[in-house]
Amino acid sequence: MAQNNWVRLLPHFEFTYNTSKHSSTKYTPYKVLKEWNPTAILPPMLPKEVIPKAEKHIKNIKNLHDNLQKDLQFMTERISHYYNQRHIEAPLLKKENKAYLLAKYIKRKGRQSKKLDYQKHGPFTITRKFSNNTFELEIPGPTRIHRSFHISLLEPAPPGLREDPDDEELEYEDHIEYEFERILDGPNENNEYLIRWSPPYGP
Repeated sequence: MAQNNWVRLLPHFEFTYNTSKHSSTKYTPYKVLKEWNPTAILPPMLPKEVIPKAEKHIKNIKNLHDNLQKDLQFMTERISHYYNQRHIEAPLLKKENKAYLLAKYIKRKGRQSKKLDYQKHGPFTITRKFSNNTFELEIPGPTRIHRSFHISLLEPAPPGLREDPDDEELEYEDHIEYEFERILDGPNENNEYLIRWSPPYGP
């Protein structure tokens, strides 16, 4: 396919996309909006004398739509494959459970090398469950960090495991830096923004 014919072929791309089933709805956009699916290529009503140029054009259009359908299906499967590789089933946590706090995005005073530092802290008791993805931990000692964490930073501790008394001496930096990809909406009346978190905080 040439790179100088996108304007001419764009309607065919749009038609192919709108007549392809989406994995989430199992319906085509045409079916959802119009309640019917159009046919891309109807059997041509050719005259007795077939015009070779017209017949060739019809075959080219049909081949184009077939190839676009295959390419779209391939890309959908490829995206799903890499998405499933990055997203694993979240652990089951609830209030009063104990969980380790992964230290990947947490800095501690007096620690110069993160590679030689603890990879996780705790276990800490879960004191509150805000949602299936956000939990509050009971972190002892003086600290000004927010005690609410995304589930991607938590790891369930084995049942009956006692808390390490050395954790009472943990001193964290004054803040944790969270990364996000972009702002989706806002601000609202409370000056709050809707954002898309960067991994591992969100999808």
